[in-house]
Amino acid sequence: MKKNGYFFNAAVLTATSLVLRAAGMVFRVVVAGKIGAEGMGLHQLIFTVYQLFITAATAGLSVAATRLVTEELAAGRPGTVDSALGRCLALGVGLGTLAGLAQFAFAAPISRWWLGDMRAAVSLRILAPSLPFMAAAAALRGYFLARRRAGPNAVAQLFEQALRIALVLFLLEKALPLGIEASCAAVVAGNTASEAASCLLMALWARRDLAQARQGALRRRVEAAGRRLAEIMLPVARTGDVQCPAHRRKCDGSRLSGGGLRQPGRGPGAVRRPQGDGHAGGVFPLFVAGHSGHPPYP
Repeated sequence: MKKNGYFFNAAVLTATSLVLRAAGMVFRVVVAGKIGAEGMGLHQLIFTVYQLFITAATAGLSVAATRLVTEELAAGRPGTVDSALGRCLALGVGLGTLAGLAQFAFAAPISRWWLGDMRAAVSLRILAPSLPFMAAAAALRGYFLARRRAGPNAVAQLFEQALRIALVLFLLEKALPLGIEASCAAVVAGNTASEAASCLLMALWARRDLAQARQGALRRRVEAAGRRLAEIMLPVARTGDVQCPAHRRKCDGSRLSGGGLRQPGRGPGAVRRPQGDGHAGGVFPLFVAGHSGHPPYP
């Protein structure tokens, strides 16, 4: 029975991943046709910066939640599951809030001195509120993985994808006449709203599931949660720190000017065409389960 459960969860996650990839590829083509090469290039740089703040907010959080909850259940302490998840959520919301405030506060300096185009500032500020929700969702996904329940994660990601597509397409129709800056802002606004909605859906699902996870045991406080979370998260965070310079190099390799996105060594009329497979540093990340267990971005 346990083996069948593993196979079922693997099948659900695999099917969800394929659906999200297919939807992401189609959506990327549609949005690229609407905002053009310059808009795609600006969006690429915005999400390269965004990925750095995502790393700060979520690195290791999903793994930590999975391991902490699994250890408590395996040790026969179901009454501490609420406390374990609560600690992970509090940490995630705290880190996400700090990362969001930093991204919001430094959006203008980053856009001016790093990206070379102030049009990115508005989009970076719109994306900032999504970071606490993204970090909380990472903890919730880790909890459901510990519970060996793939359904909530799959449903939340599909819901997030569908809502994001609907919102972006709706907002783009209003924003396209206003130019590239407004169009990119419309795309990232859809991302922020869908991240928040998906997180709230998972939180409601987790609230119902916790009663079953406790198995009727009295609630108790999890022991040494801070130390155990640090032991799990710090090695993962160090791995993220190694990856961040690569994102910075990608961002430094191009600059936006009034005439379009330039490549080093090319004239002002040379527009850099989008490249990449959809991950941060590529143009439009595909909505598929990835870093920290959350779906990437449009």
